[in-house]
Amino acid sequence: LIARSDRNHPADIERWRHDRIDLKIAQALAEIGDLDGAVALETDFEPASQGRIVAGQVGGMDRADVDRLLEQLDRVLETRDFDLALNSIDIMIRMHDRFYADVALRSDLERRIDEAAVLARIPHDRRILSTLALADTAIGRGDEAHGRLLTGRARGIFEAIESRDRKSTRLNSSHTVISYAVFCL
Repeated sequence: LIARSDRNHPADIERWRHDRIDLKIAQALAEIGDLDGAVALETDFEPASQGRIVAGQVGGMDRADVDRLLEQLDRVLETRDFDLALNSIDIMIRMHDRFYADVALRSDLERRIDEAAVLARIPHDRRILSTLALADTAIGRGDEAHGRLLTGRARGIFEAIESRDRKSTRLNSSHTVISYAVFCL
């Protein structure tokens, strides 16, 4: 409890607010092309916030920059850090939107997003939302067939979870005493 109360100290809360403001400023700087200013602010951010500036830069990227960024994201994903993986997935979703017309890149990004979510053990609801974000891009670009395909993938993730939950419920109900571990599943 002492550690928890120290974390909620007013100075820490105030620092958090300043960090959030700095993040918004850094994102705005990145979007208008002032990358040096954005990166200078980003260096002090916690891992959960790092990478959000890069996500803001995707809109102005050229196709030539994509491979370099994907290599950087691969290195980040190798760390299996949850927050950095979420940020990497967000960046790839934005790249998917930005370069949607490039079918090969689009397909590669969809594969990478799915692999990153599995590798970093991203919760199923976030995996579903990421897949639906890809579907929204497809539909927004007038590609309803691909949007349906992606929506079907999201549904498949959901149905796999639902099926596993039903099996767990059957297992639990067949036992008179439910172990704590099974209950937590």
